[in-house]
Amino acid sequence: MVRDGYAVYETLGKTPAGVRGEGMKFCFLDSNLEDFSEPPALLAFKKKPSEFFLRGSHSILHDEQVKLIPEEQHKVDKKYPGDGLVVDEGELSEWIELAWTHFQATGRKVRLLGKVFGDNLTWTKTYERNGAYRACFGNWDEARGADARFWKSGYAKPRLGLAPLVRIPRK
Repeated sequence: MVRDGYAVYETLGKTPAGVRGEGMKFCFLDSNLEDFSEPPALLAFKKKPSEFFLRGSHSILHDEQVKLIPEEQHKVDKKYPGDGLVVDEGELSEWIELAWTHFQATGRKVRLLGKVFGDNLTWTKTYERNGAYRACFGNWDEARGADARFWKSGYAKPRLGLAPLVRIPRK
């Protein structure tokens, strides 16, 4: 996958608060999201800014963005048949940990969802109990830090797209 333009990292199940404690700055981190975490996983994403978001996912509602995932899943299945790779939105804590890991791996030069990525945000699978609010992550400004918050899932903003994660099963 790395040869095909993906960044591949192992997440360790860190919380956003834990990543902040390691040095990642946040201009806003919703206190309700600080302690979210997911089990460790092997994850991949397209690292080229022009390929990072699902094509056509900006300025449409989240429900419409999610409908773009099966097409991406089909592309991944075709490229890597039988590998059992799963494409999804990723959880907020996974995106934050991946962003921090990638930042460190690139010599502290590439901020996912920062200036090179158009200061955009991505929706995640993380949501509040009633589902009316979904967590998004991004807009990682060099001086102020990243943004991790709940927004109404009915928002359709030009800077709010959907970046897919690829889950790589352990064999």
